[in-house]
Amino acid sequence: MAKLVYKVDNLNDKMDKIAEDVDHLKAEATAAMPQHTPLRIPKALSREVKRIHAGLGSDHKYKGNERFASEYNSEVTKLISQAIMDGDDFDASLIRRACNRYYENVKREFKLLVENKTAEDRRAKALNNRRHRDVMACLMSDEESDEDDRLTWKVSQPAWRASRLTDILQKCQHKINEQHRSSVRIVHRRVATGMASLREPPRGVKTDYIKNN
Repeated sequence: MAKLVYKVDNLNDKMDKIAEDVDHLKAEATAAMPQHTPLRIPKALSREVKRIHAGLGSDHKYKGNERFASEYNSEVTKLISQAIMDGDDFDASLIRRACNRYYENVKREFKLLVENKTAEDRRAKALNNRRHRDVMACLMSDEESDEDDRLTWKVSQPAWRASRLTDILQKCQHKINEQHRSSVRIVHRRVATGMASLREPPRGVKTDYIKNN
């Protein structure tokens, strides 16, 4: 009985060795097989995709803000593919790859357009804010340091400034003064001189800010 068990175990060992050899041979055969290299997209096909896409109506062009596989862009791909297959003998998968490559160009252009538009909006907003700050600065009262007290500013408000704007600015200054009272920082005292500023009214400001003569 023991002899029979030994033979079975020996046979199993041989079968396992054969299985390992087979797996090894399969791996070597797979590695030796030439790898499939996708066909290059012919330049003529790329030009044809570009030409057909340019001839499509505005409602049938690729949208760079959508995926290539979106429902809309897929319909565009079908139109281009059908037009090419009607006149040329290109593989369907190759045509799709050419369309995908052209779509990537459209997507890149759309992204640049959006980024440039965003940058322009930011520049315009910054310029507008800067102009607004400059205009508001021109509407402020004149401040002059006191020669006898370096912590005191002598304030003269423009004679041409609208009364309503002056009231608003005085209320804002009152709030600022209240915050300064609770602050440990050294702040300047603002003292009205009682005299109007001799400065001319600025140009280009809204008439609401200027007194009516």
